[in-house]
Amino acid sequence: MQKKRKESKLHRHNLEERRRILAGTRRRKKAKLHQHTAAERRRIRDRERRRGRKGKDGYTRKVDNTMKGFGETDFKKKVIRINKSKKKNKRKGEILDTIVHEEQHRIHPGMKEKNIKKTLTPFTQRYRVGRWLQSICGIGPVLSAGLIAHLDVRNRPTAGHFWRFAGLDPTVVWSKGERRPWNAKLKTLCYKIGESFVKTQSRATDYYGKLFRERKDQEIKKNDLKEFSDQADARVSTVSKSTDAYKFYSIGLLPPAHIHARARRWVVKIFLSHLHHVMYVDAYGVEPPVPYVFEKCPGDHSHFIALPNWPFEGGGEQLYVA
Repeated sequence: MQKKRKESKLHRHNLEERRRILAGTRRRKKAKLHQHTAAERRRIRDRERRRGRKGKDGYTRKVDNTMKGFGETDFKKKVIRINKSKKKNKRKGEILDTIVHEEQHRIHPGMKEKNIKKTLTPFTQRYRVGRWLQSICGIGPVLSAGLIAHLDVRNRPTAGHFWRFAGLDPTVVWSKGERRPWNAKLKTLCYKIGESFVKTQSRATDYYGKLFRERKDQEIKKNDLKEFSDQADARVSTVSKSTDAYKFYSIGLLPPAHIHARARRWVVKIFLSHLHHVMYVDAYGVEPPVPYVFEKCPGDHSHFIALPNWPFEGGGEQLYVA
């Protein structure tokens, strides 16, 4: 009844007045968004993102967590749907593969499913940085394409910029109601890279997997000496008493999964610092600035881990023109 009254009042005005009234209603509706809490605003924006946005290429990209598969491309309607639901049977990082996969479907609509990933190889092999990446044991065309797409060395003189953008800087805290201070897709990609190094550590051509094994052995020895007891005391209240992690935290030790994650993050940071070195030399033709700790904190902090397959003589084009 109230809606009918509102419509009847609207028809009393002429065309220009009705337009002005409707425009004012839209402005008030937009202003109401600022009256919500940060969590409510995120839910509203997520709902709008699920409806999809049309890109310059004419394709609308939507998030559809109800679909059975990971992704789907409709060439007639020009719609790309991605399933981002966090299910138990979906491994971490498969969402990134799906996005890259469906974008390749858009670029090559007539290509068969099994040949989609093959298109990433000529893209990464075109550049000197991509060729160096694929010379590393455990790094393939998909991981190389993801790193090239996310990382830009211009105006980033140190590897710390890469660490922070990838969510690997422990000093950065994501407070409630604030925007995420790192790139979630790049962080997922770094997780996949770390696990790839773990799986390839037994190969003869491996480099970073062996660094992971050495670092993990060091972490285990320190953990047995209870050098991480302060971290264990801080984490004991965050886990359930029925978990295996609580058994370790309660006695001042870090659980095996925590030690594994620490070593994995460390080797990924070493890899990103090496990648930054390669990208910097490729863009500027000179060595990157020496890290601060190497100059001001001599001793154990000045240990330099050499880059594998460097200097690189595999050819390729320059990725960025600085």
